[in-house]
Amino acid sequence: MRQDSFPQQINEKAGISAPIVLVAVLALVGLSLAMGCRSTPPPPEDVEVETPTADFDDVDEPADPDDEDRDDDAREEGEEDRDDEKEGEQVASHVDARIDSALSDAEAGDLEGAMDALRRLVDEPEGGFLAAYNLGVLHEAVGEADRAIEYYVQALRRQPDFTPALTNLLRIYIRADELAEADTLGREFVELRPDNLDHRAAHLEVVLADGRYQDVVQGARFILRRDVDHVDAMIQFATAKYRLGQFEFSEAIIGTALGISPERAEGYYLLAKIAWAQEDFGRATRLFRMAVDYEPRFLEARNNYAVLLHRVGDYKSAVEQLEKAIEMAPNFAPAYINLGNAHKELCAQIMTEPEPEEPC
Repeated sequence: MRQDSFPQQINEKAGISAPIVLVAVLALVGLSLAMGCRSTPPPPEDVEVETPTADFDDVDEPADPDDEDRDDDAREEGEEDRDDEKEGEQVASHVDARIDSALSDAEAGDLEGAMDALRRLVDEPEGGFLAAYNLGVLHEAVGEADRAIEYYVQALRRQPDFTPALTNLLRIYIRADELAEADTLGREFVELRPDNLDHRAAHLEVVLADGRYQDVVQGARFILRRDVDHVDAMIQFATAKYRLGQFEFSEAIIGTALGISPERAEGYYLLAKIAWAQEDFGRATRLFRMAVDYEPRFLEARNNYAVLLHRVGDYKSAVEQLEKAIEMAPNFAPAYINLGNAHKELCAQIMTEPEPEEPC
């Protein structure tokens, strides 16, 4: 059973938010260019994020006296596996430079030129998988999901441990509500690479989308017993707890995750959702803004930020946020719905001014 999606829709008449069914958690966060980089802004001073220690063993199940020893062994093996994985993902310097140049072209608006450059690199023996991955990202950004799937699969064939390609691939199926296909695909790669904890965390997004929250909790605990600092698993764990209405525990987990990776937009996003559920709209607005600051392409965060701006009557800022979302993802339907409603309120506001500053 699917739970409500994270995006919210502006109610046309009352100007309040109402949930709409759309995509699963964090649908477009993965759409980042693999070789790109961005400075991390500091958290605004008016938002405090506590970092309590979360107890990941809260689930009721019998303790195994030998579990600690096995976990230590598994953690050591996992560290070795991750070292091997990093070694296998090395990209030749000349390929790295050409990919970086192509992504710069894409950021400058030359998508066709960027795609042509990346296509010339996909057969490179040292880095072709990364070119294929970024081709998938660019095709997905312009709404060409079929081509994106093709390149993500190609990247995974070349580098089966490259989780970003698997994550984006699974999210395409999640957004299309093809959860059975996504689940099958995720399981296949987990079975292919059973020691890849990142693959397991990616598959948990599918389980979340399917509403199997206790399974997410169990899966996240499995990962965290082997890597206590696995932030993706913490986020999945916290999201499951949020969906189960256990807000305090969810906040504790997110606090731990942000203590490790304070730049993770998903953490602030989930804290914002909790604040929203508790009707602390001021805090929710600030946290959504933080999520957008950390990850400008986080469409759900930008959309919800706009909804709360609309709620307080800042229609102009709401319009700006929604227009940016549409510019980044022309197929992001909630932004169009909310933009129309925000424009309507903005026009009404402008027309009531003694001398309207601009035509409506």
